[in-house]
Amino acid sequence: MGKSESIRILYMEDDLGLARLVQKKMKRAGYIVDIAKDGHEGLSMCREGHYDVVAVDYNMPGRDGLEVIESIVSQNPMLQIVMITGQGDEVTAVEAMKLGAGDYLVKDVEGKYFETLPSVIERLLDRKRLIEEKLKVEKALRESEKFLRKSQEIAHIGSWAMDLKKNELKWSDEVYRIFGLTPEVFGATAEAFLEAVHPDDRKRVTLAYEAAVENHQPYDVIHRILRPDGTVRIVHEKSEEVLDESGNTILSTGMVHDITERVQAEEELKSSLKEKELLLSEVHHRVKNNMQVITSLLRLQSQKNQDEKYIDIFKEAENRIRSMALIHEKIYQEKDFANIKFGPYIKNLMTVLVGSYGINARKIKLKMEIEDISIGLDNAVPCGLIINELLSNAMKHAFPEGGEGEIKIGLRVINPDEIELKVSDDGSGMPEDIDIRKTESMGLQLVHILTENQLDGTLAVQRGRGTSFTIRFKN
Repeated sequence: MGKSESIRILYMEDDLGLARLVQKKMKRAGYIVDIAKDGHEGLSMCREGHYDVVAVDYNMPGRDGLEVIESIVSQNPMLQIVMITGQGDEVTAVEAMKLGAGDYLVKDVEGKYFETLPSVIERLLDRKRLIEEKLKVEKALRESEKFLRKSQEIAHIGSWAMDLKKNELKWSDEVYRIFGLTPEVFGATAEAFLEAVHPDDRKRVTLAYEAAVENHQPYDVIHRILRPDGTVRIVHEKSEEVLDESGNTILSTGMVHDITERVQAEEELKSSLKEKELLLSEVHHRVKNNMQVITSLLRLQSQKNQDEKYIDIFKEAENRIRSMALIHEKIYQEKDFANIKFGPYIKNLMTVLVGSYGINARKIKLKMEIEDISIGLDNAVPCGLIINELLSNAMKHAFPEGGEGEIKIGLRVINPDEIELKVSDDGSGMPEDIDIRKTESMGLQLVHILTENQLDGTLAVQRGRGTSFTIRFKN
C-alpha cells in the first residue's frame, strides 16, 4: 500500500464534472477523494467522516468558501484546508489563510492546477504532523511540570529560618543534605551560607535577599551552590518575611529545593527536540508564500497603471521580493538553515528575470560559470539581491534597440573562505561619468550598500567593451 492510499480528501466543488476529473486524477495517485457539491453538504460530511485534507472552492452556492473554512476551523482546528481560488483571487486566498487555511491553489486557464494538489497535500500533512508534534511536546512538558510540582509536595524540600536580630540561620536536615554539609561544619550564619553559594552567583543572591528584607518584596531566586566535594548543584529558594510592629523584617522563613535534575532534564529535552528544525522550515515556507502574495499584489497593482515609469518600479520591486522568496524556498526544500546551494538558486533567479524582461534567447545569450558553492544564510539574501540588480541592469540597459550579445554570471571560491561573484556583459557599456557610489540609480545604490554594509565585501567595476562587476566577500 502506497503512502497516499490511506489519505482521505474531501473536495468541495459545485462543478461536478471538474470535481470528478480531480477525483479520477487523485485516485490514480492513490488518494481517496470524496466530493461535496456545496458548502452545506461539505460541512455535514466533515462532521460525519474522518478526512485528512479538505479542498474548498471559493465560489460555491449557498455558502462561500471563506464561511466554510471558518466553520471547519471552529469544528476541527487540526483539519488541514487548501483554498481553491480563481485567477486574480490572491487577496481572497490571503483571507482564507488568515481564517486557518494551510495553503491555496489558483485555477489556471488550462485546468491543470490539480496536478500540483498532491504536493500541496503532502505539505499540509507535514504541517499537521509538525503541529501534532508540537502539541505532543507541549503536553509532555505540562505533564512533566505537573509531575515535578507533585514531586515537590511529597519530596523532602528543605526549610530554613533566618533571625535577623541574632544573625542565626537554622536549617532542616534536608537542607544540609542538599548543600552537602553537616551542622558541625556549617556555622549557621548568613556569611557561612554565602560561602556555599557559587562565587559567580553571590552578588545576585545577596541583592535579591537585601531587596526582600528592605522592600518587603518576594525573595524568589534560582542559583548555584558549590558543595565541599566540588560538585555544583542548582537550587530554588523562596521566602516570606515576618515583620515587627514597626514594619521592620525580623525573621525570614523559606524553602530550598534542589532542582538540578529538573534543569538538566529540561535542557536535555530541549536539545533533543527536532521540532525547532520543522518550525523553522515552516516559517521559511510561510515567508516564501507571503512574499509570493506580495508579488501578486504588486503585479495586480501595476496592471492598473498605464505609466511605464510606475510599471517599471512595480516590476523592479516584484523582482527584488522574488529574489528573497527564492532564498526561503531553497531553505524550505533543502531543510538546511545554515547554508544555501547557490548554483540552483541563480538558475532559478535568472529564469524569473528572463521571463520578467522578455529576453530573446536568440539575441542575448546567458552564460553561467557557477561552482558548487553553499552560502551562509546571513550572506544569502544580500547576495541574491545583488545578483538580481546586476542581472536586471544588464537585461534592461546593456543591449538597447534589440542589440545582440552575452550576459555572463560567475561564482567561484578564490580563497578557502572568500567568494567571488562576477556579472558581466559585452553590451554598450556603462558611461565613464557614472559613479556607482553616487549614482541616482536605486539598483546600483543597492549593489554598493549591500556589498559594503551587508557582505562586508569589495566591489570593482570594469568598463570598456561592455561592463563587468566583480564582488568579493567572506563566506
